[in-house]
Amino acid sequence: MRFYEFLGYIYNIIDDPIMYLSKSINIPILEVFLLGILGSTAPCQITTNLGAIGYMAKEGSVRKDLIKNMTLYSIGKIAIFLLYGLLITVFHIKLQNVSIPLFSVVRKFMGILVILIGLCIIGVINLKGSIGSNVIKNQKNSS
Repeated sequence: MRFYEFLGYIYNIIDDPIMYLSKSINIPILEVFLLGILGSTAPCQITTNLGAIGYMAKEGSVRKDLIKNMTLYSIGKIAIFLLYGLLITVFHIKLQNVSIPLFSVVRKFMGILVILIGLCIIGVINLKGSIGSNVIKNQKNSS
């Protein structure tokens, strides 16, 4: 818990200056970039990414495979956040009205998911394959 508290402390130090800077700049792309940096330094993002990296490091003992997996993980995160941004923009969703009730529900499920991932990492739960490996296997069988 101390690590998470430390990350929260660092985040609180950089939060106000980055928010002030993003609001004072009249260049939308730079504003969004700064907010993206701020969001990616949130303790929940850092711990989630560290958990994913730990899981990938367990699975891929070859450095080349680890770099490939981490790159694909990063591309996946970028794609999802890009999709969120597009949906919010296209449908003019007001996040303030939607986000608080949604986050309270999602946080409960994410806690359970993080615990399950942790149990997989330490070997208490062993998964046979993954969704991606099953898709690849099905494609090989159909061709």
